[in-house]
Amino acid sequence: MATRRFSAIRLHRSDMTPYCATHAPTQFQATALTEAIYPSEEHAHLVTRTTFGPVAHDWTANDDDAGEHHGAIDVNEAPCYLALYWQSRRAGRTVHVGTYKLNLHRLERAGYARAEGARKVRLRFVREADGLVVIQINGNGPRLPVGRAEFA
Repeated sequence: MATRRFSAIRLHRSDMTPYCATHAPTQFQATALTEAIYPSEEHAHLVTRTTFGPVAHDWTANDDDAGEHHGAIDVNEAPCYLALYWQSRRAGRTVHVGTYKLNLHRLERAGYARAEGARKVRLRFVREADGLVVIQINGNGPRLPVGRAEFA
């Protein structure tokens, strides 16, 4: 799993100039944050995040139904751009998991997607109990983490 480490410097509220960490009150001191980045760089040949738009597919999964969302996509759509959202009616929110550039041929060959006929690939996203969203063909297949959907 790839991680990105970065520092955040809080700004003074009145004039928006940075505080020196040694003179700042505790709540304004610089802090180091660590955040897992999904999908990892080792899977960049399969799926990457993008800001490209408009996307060809806008999918919204419903966490209250099965905690998964799947659909068939034309395998010749290369690359495939997909925006994924996750909705929870219980939490009353919908979160944007990510917008992705997918290589459907490679996902199928790697066992993360399933061929349906000559021209379609079935792609399935699953939200795990800890909020991690993965691409996984079925409950026994390999998992490819792509993002998080948290409602707490």
